[in-house]
Amino acid sequence: MSILMPRDTRETLGAEAAKCQSRALFVDRFSEPGAEREQRNDWFKRAIKLPPQKQKMEYWQSFCLRAGANGEPGNILRAKLRSRMMVNMAGGSMENAGLCLDRFGMPYIPGSAVKGCARRMAIQLLMEASQAAASNPQLVAMLADVAMTFGWSEEDWGEPDPKQRRISDFRFAIGGGRWAVVSIAARNLLPAAKEFAGAASFWPAYPLKLPKEHDLELDVLTSHHPVYYAKDGKMPVALDSEDPIPVVFPAVAAGMVFGFPILPLRGEHSSASQPGIALHSLAREWLRDGLETFGIGAKTDAGYGWFDASLAFNQQALTAEMDAAEKLAKRAAEDAAKETAKRLEQERLRRIQESRLIRASWTPEQIADHDVAEMTPDQFRSKMDNFLGNKAEAERAAIVRALRLEDGVPGSRRTFWEELKAKLQKKPGGKPAQISEAIRQISRELKLGKMP
Repeated sequence: MSILMPRDTRETLGAEAAKCQSRALFVDRFSEPGAEREQRNDWFKRAIKLPPQKQKMEYWQSFCLRAGANGEPGNILRAKLRSRMMVNMAGGSMENAGLCLDRFGMPYIPGSAVKGCARRMAIQLLMEASQAAASNPQLVAMLADVAMTFGWSEEDWGEPDPKQRRISDFRFAIGGGRWAVVSIAARNLLPAAKEFAGAASFWPAYPLKLPKEHDLELDVLTSHHPVYYAKDGKMPVALDSEDPIPVVFPAVAAGMVFGFPILPLRGEHSSASQPGIALHSLAREWLRDGLETFGIGAKTDAGYGWFDASLAFNQQALTAEMDAAEKLAKRAAEDAAKETAKRLEQERLRRIQESRLIRASWTPEQIADHDVAEMTPDQFRSKMDNFLGNKAEAERAAIVRALRLEDGVPGSRRTFWEELKAKLQKKPGGKPAQISEAIRQISRELKLGKMP
Protein backbone atom coordinates (compact mmCIF):
# COMPACT_ATOMS: atom_id res chain seq x y z
CA MET A 1 0.00 0.00 0.00
CA SER A 2 1.28 3.43 -0.91
CA ILE A 3 0.67 5.61 2.13
CA LEU A 4 0.68 9.31 1.30
CA MET A 5 1.76 10.74 4.64
CA PRO A 6 4.98 12.01 6.22
CA ARG A 7 7.52 9.30 6.99
CA ASP A 8 7.66 10.05 10.71
CA THR A 9 3.87 9.84 10.93
CA ARG A 10 3.88 6.57 9.01
CA GLU A 11 6.59 5.12 11.24
CA THR A 12 4.72 6.20 14.36
CA LEU A 13 1.46 4.60 13.25
CA GLY A 14 3.14 1.46 12.00
CA ALA A 15 0.79 -1.47 11.46
CA GLU A 16 -2.06 0.43 13.07
CA ALA A 17 -2.32 2.65 9.98
CA ALA A 18 -4.08 -0.21 8.16
CA LYS A 19 -6.88 0.02 10.73
CA CYS A 20 -7.86 3.55 9.73
CA GLN A 21 -11.58 4.08 10.37
CA SER A 22 -11.82 7.59 8.95
CA ARG A 23 -13.08 7.64 5.39
CA ALA A 24 -11.60 11.08 4.67
CA LEU A 25 -8.18 10.08 6.02
CA PHE A 26 -8.26 6.74 4.21
CA VAL A 27 -9.11 8.30 0.84
CA ASP A 28 -6.65 11.15 1.26
CA ARG A 29 -3.66 9.33 2.74
CA PHE A 30 -4.03 5.60 2.08
CA SER A 31 -4.57 5.58 -1.68
CA GLU A 32 -2.82 3.15 -4.03
CA PRO A 33 -2.12 4.91 -7.33
CA GLY A 34 -0.32 1.88 -8.80
CA ALA A 35 -2.96 -0.68 -7.82
CA GLU A 36 -4.09 -3.17 -10.45
CA ARG A 37 -7.70 -4.02 -11.16
CA GLU A 38 -8.52 -6.29 -8.20
CA GLN A 39 -6.50 -4.25 -5.72
CA ARG A 40 -8.18 -1.11 -7.00
CA ASN A 41 -11.62 -2.66 -6.53
CA ASP A 42 -10.78 -3.77 -3.00
CA TRP A 43 -9.48 -0.32 -2.10
CA PHE A 44 -12.68 1.35 -3.30
CA LYS A 45 -14.90 -1.17 -1.53
CA ARG A 46 -13.13 -0.50 1.74
CA ALA A 47 -13.40 3.27 1.29
CA ILE A 48 -17.13 3.01 0.59
CA LYS A 49 -17.78 0.80 3.63
CA LEU A 50 -16.25 3.38 5.95
CA PRO A 51 -19.21 5.50 7.15
CA PRO A 52 -19.22 9.30 7.26
CA GLN A 53 -19.72 11.09 10.55
CA LYS A 54 -23.43 11.84 10.34
CA GLN A 55 -23.27 14.47 13.07
CA LYS A 56 -21.84 16.80 10.42
CA MET A 57 -25.25 16.89 8.70
CA GLU A 58 -27.02 18.02 11.85
CA TYR A 59 -24.41 20.64 12.70
CA TRP A 60 -24.30 21.94 9.13
CA GLN A 61 -28.07 22.33 8.90
CA SER A 62 -28.19 24.09 12.24
CA PHE A 63 -25.33 26.39 11.20
CA CYS A 64 -27.04 27.27 7.90
CA LEU A 65 -30.24 28.30 9.63
CA ARG A 66 -28.50 30.32 12.33
CA ALA A 67 -25.86 31.93 10.12
CA GLY A 68 -27.74 33.05 7.08
CA ALA A 69 -31.10 31.47 6.33
CA ASN A 70 -32.86 33.79 8.80
CA GLY A 71 -34.05 30.78 10.76
CA GLU A 72 -36.32 29.74 7.88
CA PRO A 73 -35.87 26.17 6.56
CA GLY A 74 -37.58 27.28 3.34
CA ASN A 75 -34.59 29.47 2.46
CA ILE A 76 -32.58 26.34 1.64
CA LEU A 77 -33.29 24.69 -1.72
CA ARG A 78 -33.76 20.95 -1.38
CA ALA A 79 -33.04 18.57 -4.23
CA LYS A 80 -33.18 14.78 -4.39
CA LEU A 81 -30.56 13.02 -6.49
CA ARG A 82 -32.38 10.94 -9.10
CA SER A 83 -29.26 9.23 -10.42
CA ARG A 84 -25.71 8.66 -9.33
CA MET A 85 -23.51 11.73 -9.19
CA MET A 86 -19.82 12.31 -9.74
CA VAL A 87 -18.02 15.48 -8.73
CA ASN A 88 -14.31 16.33 -8.75
CA MET A 89 -13.49 13.28 -10.89
CA ALA A 90 -10.30 14.95 -12.12
CA GLY A 91 -8.89 15.17 -8.60
CA GLY A 92 -7.34 12.59 -6.30
CA SER A 93 -4.31 10.37 -6.58
CA MET A 94 -6.38 7.42 -7.80
CA GLU A 95 -7.29 7.80 -11.47
CA ASN A 96 -10.99 8.69 -11.94
CA ALA A 97 -11.42 8.44 -8.20
CA GLY A 98 -11.64 12.07 -7.15
CA LEU A 99 -14.75 12.63 -5.07
CA CYS A 100 -15.54 15.63 -2.92
CA LEU A 101 -15.40 14.39 0.66
CA ASP A 102 -14.95 16.74 3.57
CA ARG A 103 -12.80 15.95 6.59
CA PHE A 104 -15.70 14.04 8.15
CA GLY A 105 -16.06 11.77 5.10
CA MET A 106 -19.32 13.40 4.03
CA PRO A 107 -19.88 13.82 0.27
CA TYR A 108 -20.64 17.37 -0.76
CA ILE A 109 -20.94 19.60 -3.82
CA PRO A 110 -18.54 22.57 -3.84
CA GLY A 111 -20.06 26.03 -3.91
CA SER A 112 -18.23 26.75 -7.18
CA ALA A 113 -20.07 23.85 -8.85
CA VAL A 114 -23.38 25.06 -7.43
CA LYS A 115 -22.73 28.58 -8.73
CA GLY A 116 -21.72 27.22 -12.14
CA CYS A 117 -24.96 25.24 -12.44
CA ALA A 118 -27.11 28.26 -11.57
CA ARG A 119 -25.12 30.54 -13.88
CA ARG A 120 -25.43 28.12 -16.79
CA MET A 121 -29.19 28.14 -16.39
CA ALA A 122 -29.30 31.93 -16.16
CA ILE A 123 -27.25 32.27 -19.37
CA GLN A 124 -29.53 29.74 -21.08
CA LEU A 125 -32.65 31.69 -20.14
CA LEU A 126 -31.01 34.91 -21.31
CA MET A 127 -30.17 33.32 -24.67
CA GLU A 128 -33.70 31.92 -25.06
CA ALA A 129 -35.18 35.34 -24.37
CA SER A 130 -32.91 36.91 -26.99
CA GLN A 131 -33.79 34.26 -29.57
CA ALA A 132 -37.48 34.76 -28.78
CA ALA A 133 -37.09 38.41 -29.82
CA ALA A 134 -37.53 39.89 -26.38
CA SER A 135 -37.39 43.65 -26.26
CA ASN A 136 -34.13 45.43 -25.56
CA PRO A 137 -35.33 46.72 -22.14
CA GLN A 138 -36.19 43.15 -21.15
CA LEU A 139 -32.77 41.88 -22.17
CA VAL A 140 -31.07 44.79 -20.42
CA ALA A 141 -32.82 43.99 -17.14
CA MET A 142 -32.12 40.24 -17.45
CA LEU A 143 -28.45 40.80 -18.28
CA ALA A 144 -28.10 43.19 -15.35
CA ASP A 145 -29.60 40.54 -13.04
CA VAL A 146 -27.22 37.84 -14.28
CA ALA A 147 -24.16 40.07 -14.01
CA MET A 148 -25.11 41.42 -10.58
CA THR A 149 -25.83 37.93 -9.23
CA PHE A 150 -22.76 36.10 -10.50
CA GLY A 151 -20.31 38.94 -11.01
CA TRP A 152 -18.18 39.91 -13.99
CA SER A 153 -14.71 40.73 -15.18
CA GLU A 154 -13.65 43.38 -17.67
CA GLU A 155 -13.43 40.75 -20.41
CA ASP A 156 -17.15 40.00 -20.09
CA TRP A 157 -18.00 43.44 -21.51
CA GLY A 158 -15.20 43.98 -24.02
CA GLU A 159 -14.84 42.96 -27.65
CA PRO A 160 -13.82 39.32 -28.29
CA ASP A 161 -10.16 38.61 -28.87
CA PRO A 162 -9.82 37.02 -32.34
CA LYS A 163 -6.53 35.38 -31.37
CA GLN A 164 -8.01 33.56 -28.38
CA ARG A 165 -11.26 32.80 -30.18
CA ARG A 166 -13.08 33.47 -26.96
CA ILE A 167 -16.41 35.20 -26.56
CA SER A 168 -17.98 36.07 -23.24
CA ASP A 169 -21.07 34.21 -22.08
CA PHE A 170 -22.97 37.49 -21.89
CA ARG A 171 -22.28 38.37 -25.52
CA PHE A 172 -22.95 34.78 -26.64
CA ALA A 173 -26.39 34.81 -24.97
CA ILE A 174 -27.47 38.24 -26.27
CA GLY A 175 -26.09 37.79 -29.78
CA GLY A 176 -23.82 40.10 -31.73
CA GLY A 177 -26.62 42.09 -33.37
CA ARG A 178 -27.94 43.68 -30.19
CA TRP A 179 -24.93 43.29 -27.91
CA ALA A 180 -23.62 46.86 -28.20
CA VAL A 181 -26.93 48.50 -27.25
CA VAL A 182 -27.94 45.97 -24.57
CA SER A 183 -24.52 45.74 -22.90
CA ILE A 184 -24.11 49.50 -22.57
CA ALA A 185 -27.57 49.91 -21.07
CA ALA A 186 -27.07 46.98 -18.68
CA ARG A 187 -23.68 48.30 -17.64
CA ASN A 188 -25.30 51.58 -16.63
CA LEU A 189 -27.52 49.70 -14.16
CA LEU A 190 -24.54 48.11 -12.42
CA PRO A 191 -21.89 49.43 -10.02
CA ALA A 192 -19.02 51.23 -11.73
CA ALA A 193 -16.40 48.53 -11.19
CA LYS A 194 -14.18 46.71 -13.67
CA GLU A 195 -14.58 43.50 -11.69
CA PHE A 196 -17.31 42.32 -9.35
CA ALA A 197 -17.65 38.98 -7.53
CA GLY A 198 -21.44 38.87 -7.40
CA ALA A 199 -24.23 39.65 -4.97
CA ALA A 200 -25.18 36.05 -4.13
CA SER A 201 -23.27 33.61 -1.96
CA PHE A 202 -23.39 29.99 -3.13
CA TRP A 203 -22.59 27.69 -0.23
CA PRO A 204 -21.47 24.06 -0.58
CA ALA A 205 -24.35 21.61 -0.78
CA TYR A 206 -24.39 18.90 1.87
CA PRO A 207 -26.77 15.96 2.33
CA LEU A 208 -29.86 16.61 4.40
CA LYS A 209 -30.67 12.92 4.40
CA LEU A 210 -28.60 9.83 3.73
CA PRO A 211 -29.86 6.63 2.06
CA LYS A 212 -30.70 3.66 4.27
CA GLU A 213 -27.70 1.78 2.90
CA HIS A 214 -24.47 3.22 1.46
CA ASP A 215 -24.14 6.88 0.52
CA LEU A 216 -21.41 5.95 -2.00
CA GLU A 217 -21.50 3.23 -4.65
CA LEU A 218 -19.07 1.72 -7.13
CA ASP A 219 -19.73 2.40 -10.79
CA VAL A 220 -18.02 0.93 -13.83
CA LEU A 221 -16.77 2.64 -16.97
CA THR A 222 -15.70 0.20 -19.67
CA SER A 223 -13.49 1.19 -22.58
CA HIS A 224 -14.15 -1.22 -25.45
CA HIS A 225 -11.47 0.24 -27.78
CA PRO A 226 -8.47 1.35 -25.69
CA VAL A 227 -5.99 0.94 -28.55
CA TYR A 228 -8.17 2.87 -30.99
CA TYR A 229 -8.71 5.74 -28.53
CA ALA A 230 -4.95 5.91 -27.92
CA LYS A 231 -4.71 7.61 -31.37
CA ASP A 232 -1.15 6.36 -31.89
CA GLY A 233 -1.87 4.97 -35.35
CA LYS A 234 -1.72 1.32 -34.32
CA MET A 235 -5.45 0.90 -34.90
CA PRO A 236 -6.94 3.65 -37.11
CA VAL A 237 -10.35 1.91 -37.17
CA ALA A 238 -12.20 0.67 -34.08
CA LEU A 239 -12.52 -3.10 -34.36
CA ASP A 240 -14.23 -5.62 -32.11
CA SER A 241 -10.95 -7.38 -31.55
CA GLU A 242 -9.91 -5.52 -28.40
CA ASP A 243 -10.52 -6.66 -24.84
CA PRO A 244 -12.74 -4.23 -22.92
CA ILE A 245 -11.13 -2.75 -19.82
CA PRO A 246 -13.61 -2.04 -17.00
CA VAL A 247 -12.57 0.77 -14.67
CA VAL A 248 -14.36 1.20 -11.36
CA PHE A 249 -14.85 4.54 -9.66
CA PRO A 250 -16.95 5.82 -6.74
CA ALA A 251 -20.17 7.77 -7.20
CA VAL A 252 -22.69 9.35 -4.87
CA ALA A 253 -25.70 7.06 -4.56
CA ALA A 254 -29.08 8.05 -5.94
CA GLY A 255 -31.77 9.02 -3.49
CA MET A 256 -29.68 11.41 -1.42
CA VAL A 257 -31.28 14.74 -0.55
CA PHE A 258 -28.98 17.77 -0.68
CA GLY A 259 -29.53 21.23 0.75
CA PHE A 260 -28.39 24.22 -1.35
CA PRO A 261 -28.14 27.48 0.64
CA ILE A 262 -27.98 30.61 -1.52
CA LEU A 263 -27.78 33.79 0.53
CA PRO A 264 -27.34 37.49 -0.16
CA LEU A 265 -23.79 38.82 -0.32
CA ARG A 266 -22.75 42.48 0.04
CA GLY A 267 -26.27 43.44 0.98
CA GLU A 268 -29.60 42.32 -0.41
CA HIS A 269 -30.34 43.49 -3.97
CA SER A 270 -33.61 43.49 -5.89
CA SER A 271 -34.04 42.08 -9.37
CA ALA A 272 -34.21 44.51 -12.28
CA SER A 273 -36.24 42.12 -14.46
CA GLN A 274 -38.60 40.99 -11.68
CA PRO A 275 -39.16 43.91 -9.29
CA GLY A 276 -39.84 42.88 -5.72
CA ILE A 277 -37.78 39.68 -6.01
CA ALA A 278 -34.41 39.50 -4.27
CA LEU A 279 -31.48 38.48 -6.46
CA HIS A 280 -30.48 35.57 -4.23
CA SER A 281 -34.06 34.26 -4.44
CA LEU A 282 -33.91 34.57 -8.23
CA ALA A 283 -30.59 32.70 -8.18
CA ARG A 284 -32.26 29.93 -6.17
CA GLU A 285 -34.84 29.51 -8.92
CA TRP A 286 -32.10 29.42 -11.56
CA LEU A 287 -30.39 26.70 -9.57
CA ARG A 288 -33.66 24.77 -9.25
CA ASP A 289 -34.11 24.78 -13.03
CA GLY A 290 -30.40 24.10 -13.64
CA LEU A 291 -30.35 21.00 -11.44
CA GLU A 292 -33.32 19.58 -13.32
CA THR A 293 -32.28 20.75 -16.80
CA PHE A 294 -28.49 20.28 -16.87
CA GLY A 295 -27.63 18.33 -13.72
CA ILE A 296 -24.39 18.85 -11.84
CA GLY A 297 -21.02 17.13 -11.75
CA ALA A 298 -19.31 14.90 -14.33
CA LYS A 299 -20.91 12.83 -17.11
CA THR A 300 -24.28 14.57 -16.91
CA ASP A 301 -24.82 13.80 -20.61
CA ALA A 302 -24.68 10.12 -19.63
CA GLY A 303 -27.40 10.58 -17.03
CA TYR A 304 -25.35 11.33 -13.93
CA GLY A 305 -26.04 14.15 -11.48
CA TRP A 306 -29.73 14.84 -12.21
CA PHE A 307 -31.97 16.12 -9.44
CA ASP A 308 -35.59 16.59 -8.52
CA ALA A 309 -35.69 20.12 -7.13
CA SER A 310 -39.37 20.80 -7.83
CA LEU A 311 -41.57 22.93 -5.63
CA ALA A 312 -43.66 19.86 -4.82
CA PHE A 313 -40.62 17.92 -3.60
CA ASN A 314 -39.36 20.90 -1.58
CA GLN A 315 -42.72 21.25 0.14
CA GLN A 316 -42.84 17.53 0.84
CA ALA A 317 -39.27 17.49 2.15
CA LEU A 318 -39.83 20.60 4.27
CA THR A 319 -42.98 19.11 5.80
CA ALA A 320 -41.14 15.88 6.59
CA GLU A 321 -38.25 17.82 8.16
CA MET A 322 -40.60 19.91 10.30
CA ASP A 323 -42.45 16.78 11.46
CA ALA A 324 -39.13 15.11 12.29
CA ALA A 325 -37.95 18.24 14.11
CA GLU A 326 -41.21 18.37 16.09
CA LYS A 327 -40.84 14.71 17.09
CA LEU A 328 -37.21 15.30 17.98
CA ALA A 329 -38.13 18.33 20.11
CA LYS A 330 -40.90 16.36 21.82
CA ARG A 331 -38.52 13.48 22.51
CA ALA A 332 -35.91 15.92 23.81
CA ALA A 333 -38.50 17.52 26.12
CA GLU A 334 -39.55 14.10 27.41
CA ASP A 335 -35.93 13.12 27.97
CA ALA A 336 -35.30 16.41 29.76
CA ALA A 337 -38.36 15.88 31.96
CA LYS A 338 -37.19 12.36 32.81
CA GLU A 339 -33.73 13.65 33.57
CA THR A 340 -35.16 16.37 35.81
CA ALA A 341 -37.36 13.88 37.64
CA LYS A 342 -34.40 11.56 38.06
CA ARG A 343 -32.26 14.40 39.39
CA LEU A 344 -34.96 15.52 41.84
CA GLU A 345 -35.45 11.96 43.07
CA GLN A 346 -31.72 11.57 43.57
CA GLU A 347 -31.69 14.86 45.47
CA ARG A 348 -34.61 13.70 47.64
CA LEU A 349 -32.89 10.43 48.43
CA ARG A 350 -29.68 12.30 49.22
CA ARG A 351 -31.52 14.58 51.65
CA ILE A 352 -33.18 11.58 53.26
CA GLN A 353 -29.84 9.88 53.69
CA GLU A 354 -28.30 13.02 55.14
CA SER A 355 -31.28 13.40 57.48
CA ARG A 356 -30.90 9.82 58.62
CA LEU A 357 -27.23 10.34 59.36
CA ILE A 358 -28.01 13.51 61.31
CA ARG A 359 -30.90 11.90 63.27
CA ALA A 360 -28.62 9.07 64.29
CA SER A 361 -26.67 11.56 66.45
CA TRP A 362 -29.75 13.21 68.04
CA THR A 363 -31.29 12.55 71.44
CA PRO A 364 -34.88 11.22 71.60
CA GLU A 365 -35.94 14.71 72.73
CA GLN A 366 -34.33 16.36 69.65
CA ILE A 367 -35.94 13.83 67.34
CA ALA A 368 -39.37 14.47 68.83
CA ASP A 369 -38.95 18.27 68.55
CA HIS A 370 -37.87 17.94 64.92
CA ASP A 371 -40.81 15.70 63.99
CA VAL A 372 -43.29 18.09 65.61
CA ALA A 373 -41.71 21.07 63.81
CA GLU A 374 -42.10 19.25 60.48
CA MET A 375 -45.85 18.70 60.97
CA THR A 376 -48.30 20.59 58.80
CA PRO A 377 -50.88 22.78 60.56
CA ASP A 378 -53.58 20.16 59.94
CA GLN A 379 -51.37 17.39 61.31
CA PHE A 380 -50.54 19.43 64.42
CA ARG A 381 -54.21 20.32 64.99
CA SER A 382 -55.06 16.62 64.80
CA LYS A 383 -52.39 15.90 67.41
CA MET A 384 -53.90 18.60 69.67
CA ASP A 385 -57.41 17.15 69.30
CA ASN A 386 -56.12 13.69 70.26
CA PHE A 387 -53.68 14.94 72.89
CA LEU A 388 -55.42 13.14 75.75
CA GLY A 389 -55.22 9.78 74.00
CA ASN A 390 -51.63 10.14 72.82
CA LYS A 391 -49.49 7.59 74.69
CA ALA A 392 -46.19 8.75 73.15
CA GLU A 393 -44.70 10.70 76.02
CA ALA A 394 -41.79 12.08 73.95
CA GLU A 395 -44.18 13.47 71.33
CA ARG A 396 -46.51 14.96 74.00
CA ALA A 397 -43.55 16.70 75.59
CA ALA A 398 -42.38 18.03 72.21
CA ILE A 399 -45.88 19.41 71.54
CA VAL A 400 -45.84 21.25 74.85
CA ARG A 401 -42.40 22.73 74.12
CA ALA A 402 -43.62 23.89 70.67
CA LEU A 403 -46.69 25.56 72.25
CA ARG A 404 -44.45 27.55 74.59
CA LEU A 405 -42.19 29.00 71.85
CA GLU A 406 -42.74 32.63 70.87
CA ASP A 407 -44.23 33.37 67.44
CA GLY A 408 -41.52 33.72 64.83
CA VAL A 409 -39.21 31.23 66.51
CA PRO A 410 -38.61 28.17 64.29
CA GLY A 411 -40.91 25.33 65.37
CA SER A 412 -43.28 27.62 67.29
CA ARG A 413 -46.93 26.53 67.60
CA ARG A 414 -48.00 29.37 69.91
CA THR A 415 -51.04 30.20 67.76
CA PHE A 416 -52.59 26.80 68.59
CA TRP A 417 -52.20 27.47 72.33
CA GLU A 418 -53.85 30.87 71.89
CA GLU A 419 -56.74 29.22 69.98
CA LEU A 420 -57.21 26.72 72.81
CA LYS A 421 -57.33 29.48 75.43
CA ALA A 422 -59.84 31.40 73.30
CA LYS A 423 -62.13 28.36 73.26
CA LEU A 424 -61.93 28.09 77.05
CA GLN A 425 -62.93 31.74 77.47
CA LYS A 426 -66.00 31.25 75.31
CA LYS A 427 -67.00 27.90 76.84
CA PRO A 428 -65.16 26.79 79.97
CA GLY A 429 -64.96 23.10 80.76
CA GLY A 430 -65.27 20.07 78.52
CA LYS A 431 -62.54 18.50 76.44
CA PRO A 432 -60.63 21.76 75.72
CA ALA A 433 -60.27 22.30 79.47
CA GLN A 434 -58.98 18.75 79.95
CA ILE A 435 -56.43 19.23 77.12
CA SER A 436 -55.33 22.55 78.62
CA GLU A 437 -54.85 21.03 82.05
CA ALA A 438 -52.87 18.09 80.62
CA ILE A 439 -50.59 20.49 78.80
CA ARG A 440 -50.01 22.59 81.94
CA GLN A 441 -49.32 19.44 83.95
CA ILE A 442 -46.66 18.24 81.47
CA SER A 443 -45.09 21.71 81.48
CA ARG A 444 -44.77 21.54 85.27
CA GLU A 445 -43.37 18.01 85.13
CA LEU A 446 -40.75 19.10 82.58
CA LYS A 447 -39.98 22.07 84.80
CA LEU A 448 -40.57 24.44 81.93
CA GLY A 449 -42.45 26.83 84.09
CA LYS A 450 -45.97 28.15 83.90
CA MET A 451 -47.67 28.03 80.52
CA PRO A 452 -48.13 31.52 79.04
